[in-house]
Amino acid sequence: MSLWLKSENTKTHTKWSVELINVLPTFISLLTALSSWIGTTLAGQWGVVKFMSFGLTCAIFSEIVLTIWVSPSRRVPLLTSLVSSSSIRTLT
Repeated sequence: MSLWLKSENTKTHTKWSVELINVLPTFISLLTALSSWIGTTLAGQWGVVKFMSFGLTCAIFSEIVLTIWVSPSRRVPLLTSLVSSSSIRTLT
């Protein structure tokens, strides 16, 4: 991640400061460790089936939101860019 942040900076435009380039990858690692700890704790308390159902519900909700969201760059629904035109013709 730090290499990508460094590549975003150009000679004429500095997008990320040196401090942020050093801190952001560390913060992402902290978030990963924290989410792993919370996930294992919840899986231990709720049981695996409830925990997986919760995760699946969140994933389905996010898929629905991303499917109906209109991409601002192309102004077409995101679903049409993910699904080929031949499979859309077979669905309708």
